[in-house]
Amino acid sequence: MLVRWLWVIVLAGCTAGTPQGSFVQNETGIIVTPAENAQRRVRLEVRTDRTVRVTSVDDANLELPKSLMVVASTQATPKFEVEKGDGEVVLATEKLAAHVSLANGAVAFKDRDGNVLLAEAASEPPAAGVTRRFNPGTDGCWVSRAAPWCISPSARAK
Repeated sequence: MLVRWLWVIVLAGCTAGTPQGSFVQNETGIIVTPAENAQRRVRLEVRTDRTVRVTSVDDANLELPKSLMVVASTQATPKFEVEKGDGEVVLATEKLAAHVSLANGAVAFKDRDGNVLLAEAASEPPAAGVTRRFNPGTDGCWVSRAAPWCISPSARAK
């Protein structure tokens, strides 16, 4: 009888949900704190109905130095919706949806029909956390702090 109760307790412990991160919605988008790294922040800022700026830092400080790569928006933030799904949070505009994993902060962009436009690779980033790879195995993008724009592998070869 005691063995049976021990199995019930063990099985109940195994079915507990995996820890999930959290998110906060603000007037321009969302900030996600993934469960795997409570110090990491992933910020999504809606710029237009087709443009979402993604900032990922390995500490809580999202105040980054000014960059020539980013121009401050003079337009009002377009309408967007935020919905928590199964293990993710979805930020949707009229033209696209950005899916952010609450477990690890990985970002994927999909059109309104659900087709993947750009998806962050599930593999772990390098130890310094300065590079993210999107759409591996395709002519996708590498984004790093040293070169924060998309460069296709075929363009780099030229």
